[in-house]
Amino acid sequence: TPEPTRGVLKTGQTQCDNGSFVLDACPGIPVGQDGQLQKGTARSYTDNPDGTITDNSTGLVWEKLTNPSLPTIHAWYNFYNWADAFVVKIAALNTEPCFAGHCDWRLPNINELQTLTDWGRVGPAIDTVFRTGNDGTGDSFTQGSFHWSSTTFQANPLYAWGVNFGDGSVNADLKTDTWNLLFVRAVRGGA
Repeated sequence: TPEPTRGVLKTGQTQCDNGSFVLDACPGIPVGQDGQLQKGTARSYTDNPDGTITDNSTGLVWEKLTNPSLPTIHAWYNFYNWADAFVVKIAALNTEPCFAGHCDWRLPNINELQTLTDWGRVGPAIDTVFRTGNDGTGDSFTQGSFHWSSTTFQANPLYAWGVNFGDGSVNADLKTDTWNLLFVRAVRGGA
């Protein structure tokens, strides 16, 4: 396994505001926009045969979500309240023999989850390795909606942070709602 490159990731933007609030070719108006400069570490992923995706930039290993014909814990359409994300989803992945041979799966913190956001894309705002396929081959899928993190909202512990992969926004959602169920992608590794 190659050593992760680390560092702040590129946002994914390659276009610039043309001065009229329209995305166009860079440099745009004003000059110096993110799409022109593209600062940061390039994103790089390895789609592993064990149902995981390795982020070569961060070193994190992500669960690959699927679109199965029969429901499984890896189905991209499963959703949970915050507590069930831990006691149902993560617990199932860490039950022997454990998913992909590892028993240290967890709910990502908000910073880890945000590393998946590609602000150069929408619907979902995530690299294609996490959103391709509609043919039942085991490709990874991502809902263009909110995904839970393990990070509690400091200002009000009734809430936890999440990322909306529809547009890349970050928000805090109520942990206990039975109607406000969010999606989960498990992770392992990291510093």
